[in-house]
Amino acid sequence: MDEEKNNIFLELQSAIEMLHSYYLSTNNKTVNEEEMVRNGLAAMLSTLGDPFTNYIPPAQLTSYQARKAQQIVGVGVVTEFDREGKARVVAALEASPALESAVPVGAEIFRVNGRNIRKTSAQLLGNCLNGPEESLVDLDLIMDSGEATSVQLERRSVNVEHIRCHLIDEKILFVRIAWFSGTCYQELIEQLKKHIENGIEGVVLDVRTNSGGSIISTRNIFSALCDQEVMYYCRKLEEDRIKDRVLGEYYFDLPIVVILNEQTFSAGEILAGAFKDYGRAKLVGMRSGGKGSMQQVFPLEGKIAGALRITTATNCTPEGSVIQGNGVQPDIEVEQDMSELFVDDGAQNYAIEGRDYLKNLRAEKLATLHGRERVDQILREGDRQKKRAIEVLRAEIKDKEL
Repeated sequence: MDEEKNNIFLELQSAIEMLHSYYLSTNNKTVNEEEMVRNGLAAMLSTLGDPFTNYIPPAQLTSYQARKAQQIVGVGVVTEFDREGKARVVAALEASPALESAVPVGAEIFRVNGRNIRKTSAQLLGNCLNGPEESLVDLDLIMDSGEATSVQLERRSVNVEHIRCHLIDEKILFVRIAWFSGTCYQELIEQLKKHIENGIEGVVLDVRTNSGGSIISTRNIFSALCDQEVMYYCRKLEEDRIKDRVLGEYYFDLPIVVILNEQTFSAGEILAGAFKDYGRAKLVGMRSGGKGSMQQVFPLEGKIAGALRITTATNCTPEGSVIQGNGVQPDIEVEQDMSELFVDDGAQNYAIEGRDYLKNLRAEKLATLHGRERVDQILREGDRQKKRAIEVLRAEIKDKEL
């Protein structure tokens, strides 16, 4: 087998040597072996039919790692490119230089440190905005009115939070987890302890559009809310049905309702599935997305660089329900049209002005597709899944009191 592999590599090397010997460029592009191998590696991995096993090029690796970080060193501005290729400010993170300097939502970032950003990419913009602590960045902005202005900001460490809590009333805490970050567990515990001291009697846990995150953080949250040992079983290449043991302490015995939808994946599904199997929480919403696999990122050194993101395990719930391709079925099914009108995505510490701007922006985009009347009707009806989850939790609290 090793000899066959060596032959394949020799054949590839021979093909590249032929290019060097005979290729005549018609567009002034030369043979770039690194670029060819990177594109080839991505194409080869696509033949596996697994969208979660892929190659991360060097240019994308930084933004991928930043997605999983709890801090960035930059100005804390959140942007989206519109159809015309303009980088619009849509929000600022709380306690960030962008918020303190009142960078206005809706404005276009036209240049960063003199570099034209229009019709480039989010990755390039992010690289320009982030940088060493205490370094300066100059933003040239164009307001909605067409007026141009400039602002200079000093980069610093800015927290990126993925959990947000608010009280429904004195008895119910609503917890939105958009991503299971490394700090998510500690943030949740601090919030729960504070609100339990103030007398809450139940928790609604919203994991809609949650694409996953740290399985360690998820395990810790499970351990804090459920007195069972195993959150899930997993299968790896050389081992079958491994117990995933939870080693944390059991803190809280409050009624819980979990809201999930078709965009709940991975760690969110594992947590919801375990709660359902043990009868620890009622699930409300729609069947989850069905990503029952886990990946590891392996950095590549040398000229290729970047990293390989490889599926290394699949998992099932404690009772053996396979998540991959099946998802987790809620106890109470509640459909929700245009859920993006109600479910926050991304970081949860966007400043209030940005949160309002994003909600209006989503509504405008949906109105273009479905009509303003339909969007307004759904907004009037409100978040049906959240309303039903609160009803179920109130009943759970009442039953516990009897």
